[in-house]
Amino acid sequence: MERKKKAYNFLCLIIFILFFGELKADNDNKIPDKSYEMHIYFQSKGLQSLYCDDNIKFFETDNINFYRIKEDGTKININSLLRKDSSSYYCRSLIKYNVNSVNEKIIIEFKNNPQTLKKLFSGSSIYKIERFDYPFPIDENNYNEMFYQCTELTYVDFNNFSFENTKDVSSMFNNCKKLETVIFPKNSKSSYVENFMRMFAHAESLTSIDLTYFSFINTKNMAYMFNGCKNLGYIIFPKNETAENLLLLNNMFDGCLNLISVDLSYFSFKNVESMAYMFNDCNRLSILILPKENNKSNALQNVENMFYDCKELTSIDLSGISLINVKDLSYMFYGCSNLETLILPSNEKAINVVDFSFMFYECGKLTSIDLSNISFVNATKLPFMFFNCSNLINIKFPTEEKAINIIDFQGMFFYCQNLTSIDLSNFSFEKAKDISGLFLYCSNLENIILPKNEIASNIEDISFMFTACNKLRTIDLSGISLTNVKDISYIFTYCTSLESIIFANDESINKIEKMSYAFSNCYKLKSIDLSKF
Repeated sequence: MERKKKAYNFLCLIIFILFFGELKADNDNKIPDKSYEMHIYFQSKGLQSLYCDDNIKFFETDNINFYRIKEDGTKININSLLRKDSSSYYCRSLIKYNVNSVNEKIIIEFKNNPQTLKKLFSGSSIYKIERFDYPFPIDENNYNEMFYQCTELTYVDFNNFSFENTKDVSSMFNNCKKLETVIFPKNSKSSYVENFMRMFAHAESLTSIDLTYFSFINTKNMAYMFNGCKNLGYIIFPKNETAENLLLLNNMFDGCLNLISVDLSYFSFKNVESMAYMFNDCNRLSILILPKENNKSNALQNVENMFYDCKELTSIDLSGISLINVKDLSYMFYGCSNLETLILPSNEKAINVVDFSFMFYECGKLTSIDLSNISFVNATKLPFMFFNCSNLINIKFPTEEKAINIIDFQGMFFYCQNLTSIDLSNFSFEKAKDISGLFLYCSNLENIILPKNEIASNIEDISFMFTACNKLRTIDLSGISLTNVKDISYIFTYCTSLESIIFANDESINKIEKMSYAFSNCYKLKSIDLSKF
């Protein structure tokens, strides 16, 4: 009898444990018995866009109510007053409501967990969200385009919101042109977000943003994140953890005209594939801290226009990136007019670069550039590479291999007025078609070493090639055939010290169409042999 009693008690205990466990699990999946709310405001009267109904089924259930709040605090249910209306590409079906007064408060009350908040308010004309209760983390939740095209939105408070399992916040505030304030939760960090692409793109009124709530440990995509945030001055990123999974950073700060300082020291570039246009048009950026060399890898492929028009940067340290697989360096430092110090990657050879166009255009304060670790063996374009580098004294080119594929040298050293000597013996003009303005206004240039032992016969334009090189005494063009040249106008204009010119030994030169002012003001030139022209 005693044994039966013990067995019965044990069975009761098992049943209790199972029941309690099931009840607990059930309670864990339920929302506590209270309402969760969104408090939203509209700034204008009349028919306003409330929310986007695309794929948001929870708005069609009995678990949600909409209330208008009167001045005395009275709640009036407006469910029956809402109506659907077709819209544009960003939302197929907007829910609209006829707002009665300016700054009218509306409460959205829900008691069930919505399965997605993607595009929730896309295209809405909401002015302010003062409270947003959303404590329901779902695995792989997606807040993509949540406020996309909310052109009236100025303020959002996320203090009672959960980003816990969120993976995608891309385009969350994209094109919220009036957005001024976003308050993120102060609780534990969200470490799952992989995609921040275009999160604040074109939030033109945003002046500062604190992102310390987020962890970037698992982040892969930050492309265009702040693109077009033209009034953004400061961004606070989290510290003491390394974002080492980043793949795309292109256009991240593109068009941040008022950005002053950026600290990316806790970012890792070891997996990054694209940084093109990353700081494009950040013309007030004066402090930039990039990760150091220990994060370097060879994944990077795109860096063109990376620092375009960063007028206030005085130094750039790129020792933490690799250029091994980069093909395009065009416009990379274009308009960096105050750049004095540039540290390029070392201990590696970048052998894949094809395009150097406008790379150092108007970098007027650079005095020395070391390109010895960047190969020109595959280069095809060099136009205006050092245009108006007016203080440039020394350029160190690689010497191991000859650059034989270049077709465009136009204006390469245009207005490099402090260069006294240029050695291009390791470059070939054999495939070149345009070398016009190559040394234009190099007024202190005394010594030029051009390629030897070749006849460059594809060149069509050599106009302005030596214009105003008034310290040159002799020019040896024996390696440059004029048989296909059409334009030699202004080629030696104002070469006031020029005494001799050595032309190639061409059999005939009969394609020239323009040669106006070719030898104008060449005061010291005593004789010219044009018998084959």
